[in-house]
Parts: sequence; structure tokens; C-alpha cells
Amino acid sequence: MWAHKGDFSHGKAHLEKAYKIRVEVSNNDPLTVSWSETNLGNVTASGKEYEVALEWQLKAESTRLKGDQTDEGMKNANAVGNQNIGRSLWLLGRYEEARTYLRKSIEQLTEKESWAMLA
Repeated sequence: MWAHKGDFSHGKAHLEKAYKIRVEVSNNDPLTVSWSETNLGNVTASGKEYEVALEWQLKAESTRLKGDQTDEGMKNANAVGNQNIGRSLWLLGRYEEARTYLRKSIEQLTEKESWAMLA
């Protein structure tokens, strides 16, 4: 809620607490934890901390790789994650690297609602 109101530092603090809870409650489930890491990356990017945002997105990618890659939810998370990594790289001016991740994301899309993430 705080992030949607533009208070990114307050939103980030709440997402950090939620992240710790999700790690514990989900028994470190890769899909669940990676979504929390993705959310932290997104709110951090919105707060213009682009290097830190990229670190969170890459951490989420690493976490997703520990999960079941045949699971449809994981496939969707991978597509969204690659889009977020691409966006983070673009915000840092690393355009060629960004293009690689964004193209990969397009190739991975499995759910039609994922296309909205690329808009």
C-alpha cells in the first residue's frame, strides 16, 4: 500500500518484514520467496535505487533456479523475473544486457496476463 502511494522507503520496510516472514512460513519455497525478492526489487527501483534493485532481481532469479522449472507458476515467474531484470538493467543504462533479458522474457511467456507486465 505504501509503495502505491509513492512512499517507497516505507513500502520497502514493510516488504522486507514480509520477506522474512515468507521465507520462514513457506519453508523457503523458491517460488514464494522469489516473488518476495521480486517485490523488493520493484519497490527499490521505484525509489531510484537501481543497483540495489538489480541485486534483488538477480537474487530472485537465483532463488527461482532452485525450484521446479516445469511448474507453470515458476515458468511465469521466470518470464516476469527476466522482464524485471531487463528493466533494472535498462534503468542503469545497460541497454544491450537489458535487451537480452527482455527478449528472453518474451520467449518465456506462458500466461496471457503476463503480457501486461511487458507494457
